[in-house]
Amino acid sequence: RVGERGGFVACAKRACRHLVRLQGADAPRGDMEAGQQQEVAPSKVVHVRNLPEECTEMDIRSLCSQYGTVERVLHLSRQHQGFVELSSVAEAEAMLAAVTARPLRLGTRVLQAQFSNKQEITLPKEGG
Repeated sequence: RVGERGGFVACAKRACRHLVRLQGADAPRGDMEAGQQQEVAPSKVVHVRNLPEECTEMDIRSLCSQYGTVERVLHLSRQHQGFVELSSVAEAEAMLAAVTARPLRLGTRVLQAQFSNKQEITLPKEGG
């Protein structure tokens, strides 16, 4: 369960330590009011929240590919969110502009999206 001040730290320690580094400023802040978004500089990585439980990485990739070339997807199913790395900041900006004009939907859910505080998604090396 995600706490207001704890953010994703507890979940990330159990899952993958690299998530703590990735989520940084994207984690909820106790001093922010509900629904308020933190201002983050433009990035080619977009943080997508409110994903349905049955959502897959391919669903996220397919949904976001209409805005540009999707390089990587990190799906955090237990937190109902994910990170999408597009090929450029311009594509990410276009995606967020489109989402602002017309909300992004997946199933019955309206998704929330914002720039991530990271410039790329770094996944752990396999076989390591």
